[in-house]
Amino acid sequence: MNIYLKQEWSPYTFSNGTRESVQKLLLAAGISEFFIDIISVDEIKSYKPDPAVYHHFLARTGALKSHAWLISSNSFDVMGAISIGMNAAWLQRSKEVRLDPWGIEPGLIVQNFEQLHNKLLSAEYLRHSPGDKELD
Repeated sequence: MNIYLKQEWSPYTFSNGTRESVQKLLLAAGISEFFIDIISVDEIKSYKPDPAVYHHFLARTGALKSHAWLISSNSFDVMGAISIGMNAAWLQRSKEVRLDPWGIEPGLIVQNFEQLHNKLLSAEYLRHSPGDKELD
């Protein structure tokens, strides 16, 4: 991550953990300044991949689902986001790790944040779908 992240994107932390526990992790890692806010599923008392938590994320951020990207190394999280119409990138931490075989494929598979940044900047991934008018 770099200092320009918030200038190019609107990054949020979205977690099954409590806001307090996530805040401690971000502070300890020295990266809390890179995120606009922490959105915890604890706010609605449910867990990923329940579709309600992704809708909660969209409501809190004001993002259209067709414009929002969820980036996760957890395949269940990627599948949950895609299932409600969000975009998703799977951060494959190791070449040995495989995506769960449920027939739901992420828009991107990347090995690191630099690769993610470069691919999102390419015209191929910045096109928005016709469903942009949907606000549900």
